[in-house]
Amino acid sequence: MPELEILSQYALLPLRIILGIIFIAHGYPKLFKFKEYKEKFKAMGMPAFVLALVGIAEFIGGIGILFGFLTRFTAAVWSIMMITAAIIKASKWKKGLIDGYELDLALLAGALTLFILGAGSLSIDAYIGWSLG
Repeated sequence: MPELEILSQYALLPLRIILGIIFIAHGYPKLFKFKEYKEKFKAMGMPAFVLALVGIAEFIGGIGILFGFLTRFTAAVWSIMMITAAIIKASKWKKGLIDGYELDLALLAGALTLFILGAGSLSIDAYIGWSLG
């Protein structure tokens, strides 16, 4: 639809907003309820510093993505995290084809999209010349 072509420059904004909110929501408890989540990460065989790094990447990265700042860097980090999470869940749980890690795969798809395309026109990255969008 040619009439929608004009909106294509804004297409990444809803993706950034939704991913930003999801990652902020998932990162917040990892940083601010650290003791509670420390046990969950320990049960997965991960040390506490990994929890801190994941919490920072999710929470601070989510804020950055909302504004379109350091989008490609954050999206690359998130992609690595989501691949790792899916592999860990798939190897430990082995429930079904994607049972239990479908959210990880959806978040990976969104992160890869932002990594490839950048933040889009309505972003700090575009304003300072760090984005192709």
